[in-house]
Order: sequence, then C-alpha cells, then structure tokens
Amino acid sequence: MSKELEFVLGHDEAGEKVVCDLEKMPHLLIAGVAGTGKTTLLLKMMRAFTQHGIDMIAADATLGADMAELDLPKLMIPLALGKKGTVALIKFAKRELDRRCGLLSSSGARDIKRYNETAEEKLSRLVIFIDDIKEIMLCPDEVETDLVSIAMMGRNAGMHLVITSQSAYPDVITGLIRANIPSRIAFLLPYKEDSLRVLDHEGAQELKNPGEMLYMPLNAESPIFVIAEK
Repeated sequence: MSKELEFVLGHDEAGEKVVCDLEKMPHLLIAGVAGTGKTTLLLKMMRAFTQHGIDMIAADATLGADMAELDLPKLMIPLALGKKGTVALIKFAKRELDRRCGLLSSSGARDIKRYNETAEEKLSRLVIFIDDIKEIMLCPDEVETDLVSIAMMGRNAGMHLVITSQSAYPDVITGLIRANIPSRIAFLLPYKEDSLRVLDHEGAQELKNPGEMLYMPLNAESPIFVIAEK
C-alpha cells in the first residue's frame, strides 16, 4: 500500500508514534484557539507530502496571514491570502474536481488508482490546505457547497481537504462539514461544547500545553491524546 500521504502526527501517552494516512481519513478538520499548533501541523504535513511529490494548494484566509510568513514547500499555485483569495482557491479546487470526475467517468474508472492504471497522463494526488475557514464560512459565496462537494467526491478523484478553524461555532463547523469530514483533531478549545462539536467528545477544553491535541480518526470510538513532535 502506498505511503505517500502518511505523516507523523506526534506521540501518544506511551511514547509511541501516531502515524496518520490522509488517504484513509480522507479529509481532516483541525480546530483550536490561536497559538496551539494548527498552522505548525499544516506545515509539517506539507513537508512530509513534498517528499513524495504530492501536489498541494493552500490558502490562509486570515488577515494575519500566518502561513505567508512560513517557509512553505512548493505549491501548485501561489499561496492564496485573505477571504477573496481563499474563495478563489476553493473555486479552483472545485473546477479541478469536476475535471477529474469527468476523466474518471469517460474512462469508466471508479477512482484515481484505477484511472492511473491505464491512462497515458496520470493524475497526481492533490491536497488542499485552508488555514482558518471561519473567515470564509461567513461569506455570501457558496463556499460550504463547494467544500462539501470536494469532501464527498474528492477521495475517488485523488483530492483531499485539510482545513483548520480557530472557532468551533456552529455556523463555522456546520453539520454538513462535520458529516463529510469525519477525521478531526482538536487542540485547546475554550468550552466543553466546542470539544463536543469538533470531536463528539469532551476533553479538548482541558488540554494544557501547545502541541497537545485530541485526534479522532475515522470510525474511532474515542479520541487519542497526542503530543506533537518537536
């Protein structure tokens, strides 16, 4: 099995490495207050994927533009900044999803693996990083509709979402987002209700230090306590 979308999340309480595979996830939602490690985790994932030649696009929807100040690996297109840039990047990703779904349909292939077995021009994996969706979920554009479409159909097309949010408000982490992005990570969150909204479990409100997180993989019964690798 390919390991091109694997990355080390950190280590558990026993000191064992926690290795994640975005292909299995197949998308990831990360929530937590500022300064707890969300953007650092995105950068770590990007560097891991770069080693395997994965295509990536990224956006920082915040006014602070934290990602713009980092030494980012090579991206497929320039880093998108602010609400307008992030919405444009999501529209770009939706068009790419439509293109890939069209190729799969015309070839009769069910997914990217089967398509690449016979296609002359292979499709690469594409990971879409969006740092802080709070800024765009309140936009009038059909941002949520496009994100949900990518989440629903992206796995077969070889596209994976990794999104973060400083807020766990219900108008940001909506029911549709929760339903279609089942793998989630919570760093420190202010309230028990925030933890429940992100993980379906309490606990994130009790985390103490930057880098501490609760990881809720797809189909897990309870979250895993993880400390980020330094």
